[in-house]
Amino acid sequence: MKRLITLGLLVTACYLFFLVQQCPVARVLPWLPLPPELTLSGARGTLWQGEFDQISWQGKVLQNVGWQLPVSSLLLFDPVVQLQFNDKETLRGAAELGWSGGVRLRDVDLQADAAWLLSQAPVRLPVPVTAAGQLHLQLTELRMTTSACQQVDGTLLWRGAEVQSPMGALLLDTAKADLGCQQGKLTAKLKQASEQLSLSGDAELDLNGSYRFQGKVTPEPGLPPAFAQGINFLGQRDSQGAIRLDYQGRF
Repeated sequence: MKRLITLGLLVTACYLFFLVQQCPVARVLPWLPLPPELTLSGARGTLWQGEFDQISWQGKVLQNVGWQLPVSSLLLFDPVVQLQFNDKETLRGAAELGWSGGVRLRDVDLQADAAWLLSQAPVRLPVPVTAAGQLHLQLTELRMTTSACQQVDGTLLWRGAEVQSPMGALLLDTAKADLGCQQGKLTAKLKQASEQLSLSGDAELDLNGSYRFQGKVTPEPGLPPAFAQGINFLGQRDSQGAIRLDYQGRF
């Protein structure tokens, strides 16, 4: 009798697992406690693997986002979702998202056009500015809670960096930021050099919106006259021709 009960429970568990595995994700979405500003459209597939035609959050839109939920992560009580971004017009690449003990990202490899990313910025610049080039974000690990940065290891590259403004085009060539965490703040060690301008420094961002940047900017011989005149208002140059910068504030 005991064996029959055990066998019956095993068969029932397998049947329930089969039902969950085959259940269309579109039927499950209405029951999920999603944030009110998050909209998921065009869901296809199951809970374990599928794709959204569009994801919208706070006015920001991503299209063709795929996901995969490895069963092994559930068995280890550490669920993760493997995301794939397939929109050539916005974001491309892959990332692994976990949320046990806070937001966790691993194996991030994302690319985006600088022009699109600038259009998604939460703060509008006081002058009309457009950007060109390709941004490439690579993260080995990122861990954050709602109040602090715990661990970040990665780089952000801006290749073919160019900024267009009413004063003309500013060619920045390649800019690089080494990303990290220090005392709960997100940090970035910036370095950029071109025939027109060189910039280096350290930036930090608190999750409450406070930021600070300390560094220096050096006008190079190829800098257009319009920019050269404007950059002199930033401060006095040192013996190497660099201008020291120290900015802080809140978003």
